Amino acid sequence: MHVRGFLGDLVCYHIAVNGWYEPEMVQAVRQALKPESIFFDVGAHVGQYSLMASTRCREVHAFEANRSTADALRHNVKYNHLANVTVNECAVSEFIGTANFHEMSGDNPGASSLYGEGQNVSVATMTLDAYCERLSLDRRPVVLKIDVEGAELQVLHGAERLLARSNVVIFAELIDQLQRRAGFSRDAVLDYLQQHNYSVTWFDDKNIIAAALH
Repeated sequence: MHVRGFLGDLVCYHIAVNGWYEPEMVQAVRQALKPESIFFDVGAHVGQYSLMASTRCREVHAFEANRSTADALRHNVKYNHLANVTVNECAVSEFIGTANFHEMSGDNPGASSLYGEGQNVSVATMTLDAYCERLSLDRRPVVLKIDVEGAELQVLHGAERLLARSNVVIFAELIDQLQRRAGFSRDAVLDYLQQHNYSVTWFDDKNIIAAALH
């Protein structure tokens, strides 16, 4: 597919040179998707996972709060004629409203987050539970990918009802330094998932997890 990215951005560099960023996780997400799956791409960046998933599942719902990155994501979805992908320019969190967002530009827009450095802007926030009320999930399997630079626990807090479903698989990046910057920890995320009866598997790089119900 055609992918518009950013010169100097690490993710875009790997896509341009190698075809993929995080190929091990891409392959795992690919294998988890089924034709009837609903895929939630939280922290979608320019859409690597959304574009891949669009050809393998029923619906893709992508969330990206950085304005320039969301523009590139929308371009990539439109240019590739992906009718089953919905782009949402907002942050996913544990409440509905607005929040201060630290927007990185230039060569590292993927580092934008609710915590950290960058231009301070106001963004809309949404919870996955509230968003899912608009959808007809029925009994369809759900695959959830989260990469939000330390705010992963807030995403999960806003997805209580979604996590209670029996057919959800979660992929998340948990870098402890970013978790602590946000006032959380990797252990807090793992404890929360275990409280909801999810078992966790670490990928080889020890920063990415896959989680599913026991």
